[in-house]
Amino acid sequence: MYLKGGSISRIIVFILLFTAGFFAGDVISYAGSFDNVKPFSLSSNEVNSPFDHIKEEDIDVLMDKVVINVEKPTWARFADTNSMDPIIDKGANSIEVKPLSEKDVHIGDIVSYNARFTDGVVIHRVIDIKEDEKGLYYVMKGDNNENEDPERVRFEQLKGVVIAVVY
Repeated sequence: MYLKGGSISRIIVFILLFTAGFFAGDVISYAGSFDNVKPFSLSSNEVNSPFDHIKEEDIDVLMDKVVINVEKPTWARFADTNSMDPIIDKGANSIEVKPLSEKDVHIGDIVSYNARFTDGVVIHRVIDIKEDEKGLYYVMKGDNNENEDPERVRFEQLKGVVIAVVY
C-alpha cells in the first residue's frame, strides 16, 4: 500500500495528538490529587477564627480617628511569652470586653483569664467548650503552644474577650 505525503502528515499529527492527550490526562489526574494541598498554609492544623464580636456598623472610620462602638471596653497589654505568636507578640495591645454570659464566648475566641496553674492572667484561645459535673468549661491553648492549658477554665475566671489587637 502506498501513502501520499499528505496522508503521512495526517497520521503523524494524529499520533502526536493522541500521545499528547494521553499524557495530558495523566497530568490532570495527578494534579487533581492535590485538592487538599494549601500552597500558602504554614500548618495543616488550622486555628479557629474568633467570633465576630464587632459588627461592621459598629465601626466608624473618620478622617482623624477610628471609633469602635462597644460597651465597657478595656485596654490590655501582654507579657512577651510567645505563647500566642504570631497574632499577639511583643508590643501588641488589645481591646477587650467582659463577657456577660457563657454564650458570649465561642470556640476560636481569644480570652484573658485568671489562671490557677500560674500566677497572673493568661491570654489564650478557646479551642473547645465542654461540660462536666460542675457545668460548662473552656479548653484553652496558646496558638504557639504544643499542649492545651492544664486546667478547665470556668466562666467566672474570664476577664475579657479580645475584640481587637492593636500593633
